[in-house]
Amino acid sequence: MEPGGDGLKRPGAGGREPGAGGRDGRVISRHPAPGTRHPDSSRRLRVYCAGPMRAGGAFVDRFHEMVRMVEELGADALSELSTTVEWGAGLEGLTAGADGRTMVSRAGPGIGDGYIYGRDMEWIALADALVAEVSGPSLGVGYEISYALHSRRMPVLCLVHEGAGSLSAMIAGNPSPLLRLERYGDSAGMRNAIGRFLKDCTGP
Repeated sequence: MEPGGDGLKRPGAGGREPGAGGRDGRVISRHPAPGTRHPDSSRRLRVYCAGPMRAGGAFVDRFHEMVRMVEELGADALSELSTTVEWGAGLEGLTAGADGRTMVSRAGPGIGDGYIYGRDMEWIALADALVAEVSGPSLGVGYEISYALHSRRMPVLCLVHEGAGSLSAMIAGNPSPLLRLERYGDSAGMRNAIGRFLKDCTGP
């Protein structure tokens, strides 16, 4: 395997891409039962979930639904909305995954903007893939997508509701083979899009 490779199947790519997934992060999960597995089969797939938290808007509920669907489909959702990921006491410990260990955050304790930035960057570094709800504009989500694609080289799924307005050309026109853009009209459509993406990330 090439340096930096992680064994993940990259959606839309002709071949395997160097990636950031599969890191040996020291992590823990409430649900170590079999689910959507990482290709090495030692743990569940880790998916960073990006969506508009502060921007608000009509699609915030869709983001909450997206996180729940990622978990229901058997992956570990790296998000503060997750119901399967443990949080350390006082938020000092950022935890995710299913290998039975706990990661101590380098972001430090607290709930300021600096802490949130450090926490989310750590989660993206631990993730195997990123799923984002992009129906509403969000500077933070755009930053996270760019970081995941171009710095971490991981597969990204962008979900946009059919009723949303125009999508940024930086997403709609992005030619990266690691980026998949899916439109959905209802909850079933969103779930199907996420399911296809997770299946492609883990291979046959």
